[in-house]
Amino acid sequence: MARQVPTPTDRAVVVIDRLGIATDAECVGDHSESVEVVRARSWYELRKAWEYHGRHARRIEPVVIVVTDDDIGSHVDLPHDIAKGAGIAVLRVPVEPSARRALFALDDAQSDEAVIRIEAEGSHVEAAIVGVAAQLPSQQVGSKRGPGEFRAALRLWSRNAPTPIIELARTVFDDPLAQAVLADPPNTRAIQDAWRAFVDGSAGDQWRAHFDESAGEIVGLFLSGVLRPVASKRADLPRWATVGIADVDAAERVSALLEAAPGGSECVSFEDWVAVAQWWAQVRHGLAVAHPAPVELAERAWATWAELDTAFVAWLRAHYGEQLSRTWVNGPVSVDKIQLFLTRQRQTDERVLLVVLDGCGLTQWAHIAETAPLRVVRPGAALAMIPTLTSVSRQAIAAGTTPNGFADSIDTTTKESQRWSSAWRDEGVTAIWLRIDGARVDELDAVPFSTSEAIGLVVSAPDELMHGAELLGDAGFHSGVEAWLRGGVIGELIARAEAHGFTVWVTADHGNLEVIPTPNKREGVFVDRSGTRVRRYQNRIMRDGAAVDGLTWDDIPGLPIGEAERLLF
Repeated sequence: MARQVPTPTDRAVVVIDRLGIATDAECVGDHSESVEVVRARSWYELRKAWEYHGRHARRIEPVVIVVTDDDIGSHVDLPHDIAKGAGIAVLRVPVEPSARRALFALDDAQSDEAVIRIEAEGSHVEAAIVGVAAQLPSQQVGSKRGPGEFRAALRLWSRNAPTPIIELARTVFDDPLAQAVLADPPNTRAIQDAWRAFVDGSAGDQWRAHFDESAGEIVGLFLSGVLRPVASKRADLPRWATVGIADVDAAERVSALLEAAPGGSECVSFEDWVAVAQWWAQVRHGLAVAHPAPVELAERAWATWAELDTAFVAWLRAHYGEQLSRTWVNGPVSVDKIQLFLTRQRQTDERVLLVVLDGCGLTQWAHIAETAPLRVVRPGAALAMIPTLTSVSRQAIAAGTTPNGFADSIDTTTKESQRWSSAWRDEGVTAIWLRIDGARVDELDAVPFSTSEAIGLVVSAPDELMHGAELLGDAGFHSGVEAWLRGGVIGELIARAEAHGFTVWVTADHGNLEVIPTPNKREGVFVDRSGTRVRRYQNRIMRDGAAVDGLTWDDIPGLPIGEAERLLF
């Protein structure tokens, strides 16, 4: 648009914007303080705007008249005096109409990149748009190469690409596995069958290139529970593939994953860090299963984590705020958008059950997804609120807003039920929020499947197991989760929900991390539980004089004014 709209000078500029896509700022560029923008939706409004603002533009401030009349497509459709006296710009989009919806579905930076690819590289239009959405080179999605198409399809799916992008990709891809991923709903059984054929050798090398090229994405599918490990005796599989092979030695699996460790400097987006988190969850899960893991292997793993964590903290401090403002229509990027997302889902799902596994990290989810009687249809991930305290992050889920929307109850969970009901009230939905331990199946009798349309169910078992795992760390936590799963609560919960017509969504309020305990100094101020995550002081002065070491972040987006200044991480 900047290239198409001339700089406003001493004569009026008429911008013909038939598609109605230009904003005022885009029409005036760097001259916003001195240029007036007038909009005309019809021939009459154009004539009026010209008489009042355009005809005498030389004697007053420069003006841009934006015309969005469907009947005006070029200068020949303008009145003769306007066509002669004004600077004319006809805004065009360099794609065919069939691809415009997909182009417009990209965010501003991506749509600019797609246009650059189309114009500068002569790329195939559809492939350029899909490639940008998948964050892959256009040639990987436009050359009819099966492995590249499969990887692009997996990335579009895992990144919750907008529907117009998915629809366009279906017209671009020929590969059967790519088409299975992009089906509505995704045909995950076809991917599982292909994986089984790959690891047991029954399909030869038919799918080897597909899975080798998409190794990172495939690891994520096993973590989320979309794919399940299968038995294999094939000796020539790549080491990373051990993540999807049943009965592999846990230490060997961790070693293979560390050989394919991601680099923190390569992560530039939330989606990149989700992939890293999924990879790390598999490593940590493997170390817990291998208990006692070889000392050298464990040290190598945690040294890798430390490098990644340093890069992640830097990225988080720079980009956390913009993640909170991202659209939630295609999938929530932060937990405060989950309730909003579910209200939209009710357009197709009449009844929704949100299961909040309190304190459950991706590491435990890896075990749950692999063991529990469930099938993941749609994977995803979201950022917890900062600070990752239950009263902050879990309440944000219930309230459907960032913490500055519940400043009066930010240090308690007592208003969660009220927040949840209030968030659904405008939708005319019967909603209820309740909490159970989740240790016994008979606790599910308290869940009102018959009388509610939107249920928020907090299952406290993971959090209780976490806080009871201080002696053996992840190994103890893993054993506790395994015993809990044998009790059958999760399987019975999903079965009852399905029987009552509910679509089940699962999330956590925050994750967890195995740490080395340090002395907990008493300072006579409020400290969250064991005090190993966040200390909350009475004011900034007391925090700055703290007797413990930690990190500060005084301007955390989404928090009430002054709240961040009280926190020491």
